[in-house]
Amino acid sequence: MNVERAESGKGRQALERLLHIAAGSTGQAKKMADFLLAWHNTEENGGWDPVDLWSVDAGIPDDILVLLC
Repeated sequence: MNVERAESGKGRQALERLLHIAAGSTGQAKKMADFLLAWHNTEENGGWDPVDLWSVDAGIPDDILVLLC
């Protein structure tokens, strides 16, 4: 987990948006929950499929990339 990135203003906003989506009941919620769990601890929570970047609404991939970079 890139804590420094998440603590930056842009990173914090991206994380908050992804957490909000993951807490929902849409088809994208599971994909965001999977990403956030893998981002937090891949060994315990399993991996995340980057192909999911192509199957979510516009803007979501940008938030994911903010946290990854």
